[in-house]
Amino acid sequence: MVLGVGSYALSRKGAIVKRLRAAETLGTVTVIATDKTGTITENRLRLEHLYFDGKITPTYEFKENEKASLRTALLASDVIRSNAPSATLGNPMAQAIEERLKQDGVNAQVVSKDWVLKDELSFDVKRKLASYIYQYGNSQVVLSSGAPEKLLENSNRILLMGEEAELTDTKRIEVLSTVAQMAHAGERLLAFGYHRLSDGLAKENLKKDIVLVGILGFIDPPRKEVRGAIKTCQEAGIKVIMITATTPNSENNRRPSRHKQQ
Repeated sequence: MVLGVGSYALSRKGAIVKRLRAAETLGTVTVIATDKTGTITENRLRLEHLYFDGKITPTYEFKENEKASLRTALLASDVIRSNAPSATLGNPMAQAIEERLKQDGVNAQVVSKDWVLKDELSFDVKRKLASYIYQYGNSQVVLSSGAPEKLLENSNRILLMGEEAELTDTKRIEVLSTVAQMAHAGERLLAFGYHRLSDGLAKENLKKDIVLVGILGFIDPPRKEVRGAIKTCQEAGIKVIMITATTPNSENNRRPSRHKQQ
């Protein structure tokens, strides 16, 4: 009878108990282990910060230089493969960049109209970089993006105040410190840069001598109802544990989550 009354009370809150024993089991729960992506979070990346010109800037403080760098980041992270207005990017990070550009009235099609894709090296676990070869006017330019430590490893210059400067050991340490700071805040990171091509350059050498432009920091915002749900669990004496395999600089950050909601 008690289980029946409890099941009735749960049904009034929208929870239907098919087996009375389930209500008893639920009452003895002390720990809930939950997936993160798509369960606790919205499974939708949002651009939060940009490391550019030697400093970290939040998206709401972007000025013209930061907005211009986002156009490079978009072309370095994915390619618009259709001229249709409804064409979408498959990379979740590129989608987040595109969304931020839209806030300033910039369309991805407009960004890419003068850049003709000639070839590409897709992202893989070993390289941890994606490179796109574009024809821009009379020049060929490689735009690359990927894990910050990997792109930094293949860079010998950095763009500062519109000028290419040597990437000294001191500057490398500064950039790595910034990467650690952004990662510690729970952001997924994507570094991007460019390399002007010379004649006869082998395809396997495209990732070398990169000019580091910046590092983007993304977050996967929590669902609005999560805070209240966790608080309710804690008040009931239930410990909530988040299970995730994603690290701030993981190569998995470039792929949409395939986790199912529990």
